[in-house]
Amino acid sequence: MRQAVLFALVAGVSAFGPIPVPAEAAILINEILADPAGDANQDGSVHTTRDEFIELVNTGPDALSLMNWTLADAIQTRHTLSAISAIPGYGFFVVFGGGSPTGFLNAEIASTGSLGLNNPGDVISLYDAGGLLTDQLSYGAEGGADASLTRSPDGIGLFVQHLTVSPGAFSPGRTIAGVDHLPFPESPEPELPPSEDPHSSPVVPEPSSFLLLGTGLLWGQRRRFRLPHGFPALLCAMAAALPLQSAHAAEWTPVTAGFPEQGFQDVAVHPRQPAWVVAASEQTMYASTDGGKEWQARFQAPTGVTITRLAISHGEPPTVLAATTSGLYGSFDGGATWTRVFRGTGEGEGACEHVAFDPEDAHIALLGTSGGLFQSTDGGQRWREIPMPAKANTVLHFAFDPQTPSGLYVVSPVGLFHGSAASGTWEQRFSGRHPEDRDPPLDDAAAADSEQAENVMLESLVAVAVHPREPTTVYLASSAALYRSTDGGRQWEALGTAGLPSKAISSLLLRANSPVMVFAGTPHGVARYDVAERAWRIHAHGPAGAEVRGLAVSEDDLWAATDQGLFRYSEADGVFGSEEPPSARDLLSNFVHEPTIAQVQDAAIRYAEVHPDKIKHWRRQAVLQALLPSVDFGLDRDASQNVQIDEGSFPNFQVLETNDRDTGFDVSVNWDLGELIWNDDQTSIDTRSKLMVQLRDDIVDEVTRAYFERRRIQVRLITSPPGDQDKLLEHELRLQELTALIDGLTGGYFSQGVRPQLNQLGG
Repeated sequence: MRQAVLFALVAGVSAFGPIPVPAEAAILINEILADPAGDANQDGSVHTTRDEFIELVNTGPDALSLMNWTLADAIQTRHTLSAISAIPGYGFFVVFGGGSPTGFLNAEIASTGSLGLNNPGDVISLYDAGGLLTDQLSYGAEGGADASLTRSPDGIGLFVQHLTVSPGAFSPGRTIAGVDHLPFPESPEPELPPSEDPHSSPVVPEPSSFLLLGTGLLWGQRRRFRLPHGFPALLCAMAAALPLQSAHAAEWTPVTAGFPEQGFQDVAVHPRQPAWVVAASEQTMYASTDGGKEWQARFQAPTGVTITRLAISHGEPPTVLAATTSGLYGSFDGGATWTRVFRGTGEGEGACEHVAFDPEDAHIALLGTSGGLFQSTDGGQRWREIPMPAKANTVLHFAFDPQTPSGLYVVSPVGLFHGSAASGTWEQRFSGRHPEDRDPPLDDAAAADSEQAENVMLESLVAVAVHPREPTTVYLASSAALYRSTDGGRQWEALGTAGLPSKAISSLLLRANSPVMVFAGTPHGVARYDVAERAWRIHAHGPAGAEVRGLAVSEDDLWAATDQGLFRYSEADGVFGSEEPPSARDLLSNFVHEPTIAQVQDAAIRYAEVHPDKIKHWRRQAVLQALLPSVDFGLDRDASQNVQIDEGSFPNFQVLETNDRDTGFDVSVNWDLGELIWNDDQTSIDTRSKLMVQLRDDIVDEVTRAYFERRRIQVRLITSPPGDQDKLLEHELRLQELTALIDGLTGGYFSQGVRPQLNQLGG
């Protein structure tokens, strides 16, 4: 009967037609085998642990890297996917317990030597490279039925036993029908915009699917989209107040051109031909001549060498320079041929940090390395060293000063220097220190006497930018703040950080067109500083949460190279910053690096030891107790004395005395099978269960209130940061108080779950 119900369920799901494209492509657990009864890995032998497997499925069209993703059971992490792990669009990836998998397109064996899938039941969790729980499967006794558990239909369905939907017991690396990829979705019919479609309704994420199989409870759960009770209503209210992208609003667009890698190091745009774009991953540089629609690999770094920065001149064809960890490579024919043009001045000094062409003269280029600053006056073919102060020999970044002939601002780990490449004279304009420096702090008297005392910070400098029309206005980014000087770097002011996703700025870009805007790449997306309003704004929702490594700008496009891909932000009217107010999605995407409310609630429940599993465990033990019989043991001992007189002829007689001792024992074994249905312990468990439910509800209510109050303050600091310093301090202290409260309720889980960063509002 169970199989008939399952077949009906599967038939009902399949009858609706082709598998639709998910709203967000995801990597999911698609099939697991805990109880092998066949040669699943096809290595020629059947093994109880080596043939165990976990199959992952990609529900989207693009190939994705699985490097550093992890699989865990209820006890520990069982497998960390390797650097070469990749899952094709609509394809599968299988992790086996061991052996030598044969005939699979994408497979590897568990890095710990075993998957450890328990037949009676287990919990399998999939985490992405950032440690975020992406998918989870819990199963019971149905896992030990000599067959796998699989989604039906593949990729979107509920988990069922494989034998109920297929003659085979398992199908690793393939669909139930034996195909090595999901059915390709059909092109959807054109749809009316929601405002024009009378039958449209808000899209609400489907709740987690539950299905009872055998004696265990089995579910497939997408925790990334699990929302607490009432939260969809909150999103709808926010969406009503702040509408999503309008038909003409600009937004970030991922550039997906079939790149085999996901992480990008840098991007650069031709200064006069914005359709010419170059972008680099760690090993490969790609070029596009049509604005990013099509790309060709133009340069491959040698083995063990990483590309760090790119530069493109405004010549025709353009000269392209690729700075690497082992020298500089150049192409003088638009990327067709390459040669190594700089090796470094000594051992370890060929590591290139930054390279750029003079915006006014394509023949002049500068190169910052770990061994000094170098200049080329023939377009990048030959290089000479520019004398620098000994303490500034490592050049991290630089900017051209249009006010001074051959003028430069140079960033080194110890500070910012201003000088001339022609004269070789330098003046330090800003001092900085690495956090590992252990110099004693200046006392009050020394600080008062030091002209640079207020600029000496425990931070590392990152980048500098100069306003081309106002050369005395300079912006300096560090690992802790953004600074601005209006007198050429002699005096500095720290700009506010309210609304900035992270103070740890990784790249800096100045767009000097009206209005003037400063873009900052951070470990959690791109932020824009509005000079007129003196406030940070989140620059749309595209790469929010991604680590931004490089930025480039043209008249109409802003490009971002991130660890999650290459993104482009286009403005049809050519005016950045004129987009619609941030939507609910934009605002909330700034906190994707933090644990979700579901994860926090679960951590609080487990820390307080009031999880429902505890009651289930008690009830299971009470039932198992009824299976144990009651044993009675009895021991009987009898003693008797018999005295008889044997009468003979008088006076002869005798007395006969006998003593008898009997010992016996008995054993009785009794089962009260009625206790399998009900026993006295159930009453006690029910009482304790009610108390635990009340305590659990109180804990969940408290941690939920603290979580969303904290989130409301975070959003408020982004949308309307207070101008008063006391108000800002009050908000910051309240965020710290709420963070401490959540940590107290979760045993420190919340702060541990936040991705490491130097500064995150409330972090």
